[in-house]
Amino acid sequence: MRITAHLLLALSATTFATGVFAQENSASLLSLEEALDIALTHNPAMQAAEFERRAAEQERRAAVGLRMPQIGVSGAYTYLGKDIGLDFNDMKAPAGDFIQGAVQQGIIPPQSLPQLQTLIAPIMQADWSVKLQDRSFGFVGGEVTLPLYMGGKIRAYNEITRYAEQIAGDKHRLCYQNLIVSVDETYWSIVQLTARKRLAESYLNLVTTLDHDIEMMIAEGLATKADGLSVKVKVNEAKVTVIQVNNGIEIMKMNLCRLCGLAPDTPLRLADEDGEPLPDDDNEFIGTPDAWESRPELSAMGTSVRIQEKKIKLVR
Repeated sequence: MRITAHLLLALSATTFATGVFAQENSASLLSLEEALDIALTHNPAMQAAEFERRAAEQERRAAVGLRMPQIGVSGAYTYLGKDIGLDFNDMKAPAGDFIQGAVQQGIIPPQSLPQLQTLIAPIMQADWSVKLQDRSFGFVGGEVTLPLYMGGKIRAYNEITRYAEQIAGDKHRLCYQNLIVSVDETYWSIVQLTARKRLAESYLNLVTTLDHDIEMMIAEGLATKADGLSVKVKVNEAKVTVIQVNNGIEIMKMNLCRLCGLAPDTPLRLADEDGEPLPDDDNEFIGTPDAWESRPELSAMGTSVRIQEKKIKLVR
């Protein structure tokens, strides 16, 4: 079921990418809100966390059912293709020989032999064969089981599954928060790199124009060849910078596609690419004690401690 769900979600993500970002140059603008919506819907890690949360919820519901009566019904049916028969007539002769041997050895008195033969004669003349004529056999049974008292094991197991559901919810919430932060950081990193690309291209145009002017000045004897070589070095450095910025933009866009559950080669055009980047903020955020206590990972650790305590009680 999980593999099928992942395949269906991957197909839906590919279809979405093909439909929305079909044209490479004229792709629809992708805003930050739209990127977050796509990521929350198609991100594989988010889907896995959701599946884990649902599994924990179903396990908690199943644990509640342990307190309820368990009703079971079982049955079997057998059909034989032909009658089954057992023939014991071959045992008559060994039985007679056994009686004669007992008389010869003195186990049975000779005078009682006529009476014994009179008693055994009808048995020896009878048909020693058994035949089962019923070809169909079957049975049906049912049982009802209700736990009366198990030393608190059922109650402890219910509490453990409830805590496990809380941990799965905390993991889902943590994945949700990390995904939002990652998409936000990647989005604005692309915007910042795009602004740097414009700056690098402007610098490249500047040094290219300067290189042309230096060539003319060298031809007129107003500059030396050393000056021309220095400018050419700057031109090559500017070209390398533009290439590095373009590579960085492509890598960050591929990362954004990964976070959104899209194909890596999906063309993206951000709504804020032509705008100004956000200013760098180096101030460290210092949260309040309440903010730290509400962190999902800390909540999950505290719940894990409570689960271990319940397991200790379960063993006792």
